[in-house]
Amino acid sequence: QVDEVVTDPFKVQYITVTGALSIDGNYINLKIDGATITGSIAYPSEDLSAFNGRNAKVTGFALYTSGSGKYLNIMLTKIEDAGEITPVVGDEKTIAEIVSGEVGDYKTTGVVVALNAQSFLLSDEAQANYILCFRGSTWVCDLAVGDKVTVEGSVTTYGGAKQFDKTATYAKSGTATVKEPTPVDATGSKLDSVASDPFVVKYI
Repeated sequence: QVDEVVTDPFKVQYITVTGALSIDGNYINLKIDGATITGSIAYPSEDLSAFNGRNAKVTGFALYTSGSGKYLNIMLTKIEDAGEITPVVGDEKTIAEIVSGEVGDYKTTGVVVALNAQSFLLSDEAQANYILCFRGSTWVCDLAVGDKVTVEGSVTTYGGAKQFDKTATYAKSGTATVKEPTPVDATGSKLDSVASDPFVVKYI
């Protein structure tokens, strides 16, 4: 029902929503089941770190949307703990099925082929399909290239590409050999062709 709050023209409304809260630096987001828009708590006056990675019931004023309609900004008046995040997923899917499917909750197993300070990139064994697993600025990396990992949780779209968000869980199950793929030549104007719609991760 939170999607119904987004009217045109926008009208400020007092709402209550429950979802999975995540904090990344100054961004405090609320992933709401069944909604296409993500709640965003705008400039809270209290420390919400105790709710990070948990379900939270948020009450406040829906002020406006941002990020081309991706986020609903909420002025918080009350927040309550609503328990642990327990993703509900069906059977395990391949990475190819996830990146070509709808956003939602998924489980998949793949091999870590690259890392940075806030995420890891997962590939199928053929290294033909990839999905980013975002962990955020507070993540302490405990993985290495070649680790086999099972990831379970919420898949969203960011920058046109599917990715597991930071509320997803992961577990290492072994190791595998990672071979460097042949990069796509993206010299000059060829770089434009990399930005496909929907976006597909490529080695360039």
